[in-house]
Amino acid sequence: MGSYLSQPVKTKESEVNQNQKFQYASVSMQGWRTSMEDAHINNLDIDNKGTALFGVFDGHGGKEVAQFVAQKFQSELVNSNEYKSGKYKEALERTFLKMDDLIRSEEGTSEIDNPNAGCTANVVLITNDKIYCANCGDSRAIVSVKGTAVALSEDHKPDDDKEKKRIQKAGGEVFQGRVNGNLNLSRALGDLEYKVNEKDSKNTDPKDFIITAFPDVTDRELNADIELIILGCDGIWECRSNQAIVDTFKNKSVNLKDQCERFLDEILAPTTAGQTSGLDNMSIIVIRVTH
Repeated sequence: MGSYLSQPVKTKESEVNQNQKFQYASVSMQGWRTSMEDAHINNLDIDNKGTALFGVFDGHGGKEVAQFVAQKFQSELVNSNEYKSGKYKEALERTFLKMDDLIRSEEGTSEIDNPNAGCTANVVLITNDKIYCANCGDSRAIVSVKGTAVALSEDHKPDDDKEKKRIQKAGGEVFQGRVNGNLNLSRALGDLEYKVNEKDSKNTDPKDFIITAFPDVTDRELNADIELIILGCDGIWECRSNQAIVDTFKNKSVNLKDQCERFLDEILAPTTAGQTSGLDNMSIIVIRVTH
């Protein structure tokens, strides 16, 4: 059955926690895939100041890069000069690029068997008054604003005009929605074989590589209108629209962990035959803002 199992693995890895500001549930499931390649970060206080950090990392070519990034990201972020100076956008950008440096390092090569594996990264940093979202790839984050879904990130796909121009300018091509006919996303951590500018070998700016680790970072005010913050890998978003997912979790009287686990079961494809969605690894983090 190729990259799929004969029966899905429906066992779930679930985590819940809460404080005075937030309640969250994080649930992941292997599903029909032959292995689980997702990893995540859930932390309600990364700096003893109440700053929360959440992240979803969707691996490809193996699980090692996603797991490595999930282990390293927080410490690199909070120890950066930009973070210590309160420059959170710049801190997130720097940390994304730092992940590639670590993957190339002696420590990274000793832990990651396949240096050409990679992962998407969608990270949400929540300060006292703002939500920052840094995205690289096709994982996604949204917020619910008075019941309406609002995107925090945009998926990075090779056919997007902006992405395609960078890829081609760096000497790559896009065939059938894939970079050089292979990778079906245009930004990622890892994937070191694509971290080049083939048309200008002297250009070592990672923003100009065929595949870049440089994220788009958005921010918005954290106010009383925001009820939910939701992160997920593409295996979630290919099954339901942003608004449909917000509607799924708007009932505050239902246990959040039970909601998340039931949701993954609902979107799991009943069979691999003739299915185009519900076959991937699934990871979702739902954060209720209690203010």
